[in-house]
Amino acid sequence: MSVAPIRPPLDEHSPVAVLTRPAGQSTWLAGQLPACGIEPLEFPLLEILPALDDTPLRAALAELTQYALVCFVSPNAVRHALEKLPGPWPEHLAAAVVGPGSATALADFGITASDVEVFQPPAGPNARFDSDALLAVLPLARLAGRRVLLVRGDGGRDLLLDRLREAGALVDVVSAYIRQRPTPPASLWRSLDTLLASGRPISLTLTSSEAVGNLDVLARAHFDTVGLARLHRIDCFTSHERIAKTARAAGFGRITLCGAGDRNLLQALKSWANPYLAKHADR
Repeated sequence: MSVAPIRPPLDEHSPVAVLTRPAGQSTWLAGQLPACGIEPLEFPLLEILPALDDTPLRAALAELTQYALVCFVSPNAVRHALEKLPGPWPEHLAAAVVGPGSATALADFGITASDVEVFQPPAGPNARFDSDALLAVLPLARLAGRRVLLVRGDGGRDLLLDRLREAGALVDVVSAYIRQRPTPPASLWRSLDTLLASGRPISLTLTSSEAVGNLDVLARAHFDTVGLARLHRIDCFTSHERIAKTARAAGFGRITLCGAGDRNLLQALKSWANPYLAKHADR
């Protein structure tokens, strides 16, 4: 019988993982880290708010029976749209999501693959959860001449929209939420300042290019040259080369690409922290 490794209790020497998803969206990962000997610090770099004008969204939801497919680009799109759904999800209507987080959000509203057709990229060690991966599993030929609803935030990439229209789909686009740069409270900045000065091992999870851009703006306004250099030496973890490229351009040099999804991110953080934990346990 295998025995789980003994983790030292969290203390002032423990590795720290800075989690940067919007508030409330790192709950599972933050809950798993302490048992791995890693202290979580939630430092949201995106703020998600309902669309300023939800009239187009409500109008589209009122005529869902006219669509053949609804594509949700993120868990935020699912939640902010379906909380305004005026009735039950039509039985014939297929849904498409970019990853397991969005599929879980659909299930929270009672929409699962056992009830309706749900398209999503396959899971696995080399899985990718983005528009490119979703397009690979969508029946594009079947959508020619049929109405498709694309639910997303304000702005964003147009790849999914463009490819659907190239395939002949009649695509309506609605915004369910807006993204904006947050204003981190002074207490969070103090926590980060203390960490950077402490010499403790620190990692940074980067889950969107927009969040990296926000961090760059916020950090350059907050830190002096020394503090910014310390920040840029943090070990970064991301699941997409596009995000890694944005991070490199912002000055970060220690970037690890890991598998998509929270479980792969957790495994990567555990592998990163284990040498520090072993060294501390031997003292």
